[in-house]
Amino acid sequence: MILMFRTKPLSKPESVPAGQEFTFFNVLFLGISCVIGTGVYFSSVTSASLSGSAAISSLLASGILCICIALPFAELSTRIQGFTYKYIYCTSGEFFALFYAVTTLVTNVFVCAINAQLWGSTLSNILDTSNALLNAIPIIAISAFVILGRKSSALFSNVSTIINLCNAFIAGVLLWTQSGFKLSLSKLSNGIGDIGKVKLAFPIWFFTFLGFENIGVFARGIKNPGKIIPISMIGSVLMAIFLNLFMYIGVLGQTKEANVASVIDMLEWKGARSIMQLASIFGITSSFFWIAILQGETMMNLSKDGLIPNILSTQNTKGVPYIAIILHTIFSLISCYIGSISDLITTLSWVIIGMPIACLGLIFIRYADDLSNPNQVKKLKLYGAMFSFIFIILGYLDNFPDLWLINSWSIRILIAITTMGGFIMLCRNSIITASPAIVECIGFPYVPIFSSMIFFFVVGYTMNVTSFFLTLFATIIIYLTYSSKNSQLYLEYALRSI
Repeated sequence: MILMFRTKPLSKPESVPAGQEFTFFNVLFLGISCVIGTGVYFSSVTSASLSGSAAISSLLASGILCICIALPFAELSTRIQGFTYKYIYCTSGEFFALFYAVTTLVTNVFVCAINAQLWGSTLSNILDTSNALLNAIPIIAISAFVILGRKSSALFSNVSTIINLCNAFIAGVLLWTQSGFKLSLSKLSNGIGDIGKVKLAFPIWFFTFLGFENIGVFARGIKNPGKIIPISMIGSVLMAIFLNLFMYIGVLGQTKEANVASVIDMLEWKGARSIMQLASIFGITSSFFWIAILQGETMMNLSKDGLIPNILSTQNTKGVPYIAIILHTIFSLISCYIGSISDLITTLSWVIIGMPIACLGLIFIRYADDLSNPNQVKKLKLYGAMFSFIFIILGYLDNFPDLWLINSWSIRILIAITTMGGFIMLCRNSIITASPAIVECIGFPYVPIFSSMIFFFVVGYTMNVTSFFLTLFATIIIYLTYSSKNSQLYLEYALRSI
C-alpha cells in the first residue's frame, strides 16, 4: 500500500524522431485549439441568458485564474516535460496519477463522442440530410492523420485552428455591426458586481478556458521548451479571454430577443449563418487532434510505467503510439452511437482535480528533502492533503444551503484565509533545495497555493459524488489487479529487496 504513494524520480524525457519536432507555431496553435474549440460559439449565449452583464466578471475572473495556474504549469512542464499525469506521478504519488489518468481517458472519450455528434449534426444541417454515419468520419479521419505523423497532423490542426479563429472573430464583428446591436455603458455595467449571477456563469467560462495545460503533452517533441511552453500556455489563455469577451459583448448588445443555442444562430444574415456553420466544423475538427494526441500520450506513459499493458506503448516509425490511439478511436465510436451523453459528461467535471494536485506538486519539488531538511516534503504533503480536503468540502457545502452556520460565506472565507495562511507560513519556514528551472513560476509559492485553493473549491462546487466514487472504485480495481504487480516502481522495489 505504501507504494501507492511513491513518486517517480525525475528523468530526462525521450526525444522524438528527427523531423517530427514541434515548432513554436505548432505548439501555440495546438494550444489555442485546446482552449478555443466549439465552446466559443456557445458559452456567450448561455452565460448571457443566465447572468447578463455579470458574466463579464465571471469571464475575467476565470481567465485570470487560468493564467495563474499556467504559471506553475509552465515551470512543471520544463522541469518534468510532460503533462498533468506525469506531474502528479513525480510529485504526489502513483495511485493519484493513475486515478487522474483513468478519469481523463474516460472524459476525453466522451468529449470526442459529443464533438462527433455535433460535427455530424452540423454537416447534416448544411447538406440538408440526416445520416448518423457522418458522426464517425471525423473520429476515424483524425485518428488516421495523427497515426501518420505528429508533424503532418499538427499542420492540419494549425490550419483548422486558424480557420476557426477567423470564423469566430468574423462572427463577433457581424454581431457588433448588425442592425440589432445597441450597447450602452449602463447596460454593460448593470449587475456586473452581482455575486449571485457571477457564480452562475463562472463554471461555464471556467471550463471554457481549460485546455492550455495540455500544451505540456507536446513537450516530448519541442525544440526549445523553455520559451515555447510558457509563451504558448499564457498566450492561448489571453487569446481566449480576448475572443470570448469580444464575442460576449456582441451577444449582450443585441436588442432583439432570440432563443438560440449558438452565436451563429443570432446572425441576421442567413448567408453568413450557412458559411459560418461550415467553418465552425473546423473548430470541432481541431479539437479532435489534441484529444487524440493526449489520449495516445497518456496511455503510452501509463503503459511504460507498467500501470496498464505494455502493448499500448508500442510506437510506429513516426514515434506515435498507434495502438493506444486505435483503442481510443474504437471507444469513441462506440460512445458516439449510444445516444446523448452530454448529461453524463457533466458528472465528470471534477476531472480538473488533477490540476490543483499538480500545482501543489511544484511546491514539493522546490522544497525537496536534503540532508539538513530530511522531512520537509513529508510535512508539506500532509498539510497539502488537509488543504485540498478542506477546500473541496468548502466548495461542496453549496449542496447543503440549509446547513447551519458552517455554510455561511463569512465562516467559509475565514476558514479559507486561515488554511491558506498556514500553508504560506509552512512554505516560508521551509528551504528551497531544488536547482533553478529554465522557466520559474512568478510569485512562488503564493501563486501555486492561491490557484490550487480556488481550483479545489471549484472541484467541490462541481463535484458529482456518484461519478467520483465510481471512478475511484474502478481505479482501485485496476491498481490492485494489474498496476500494483506490474508497476515499474514496484519492480524496482522488488529487485532492491532481493
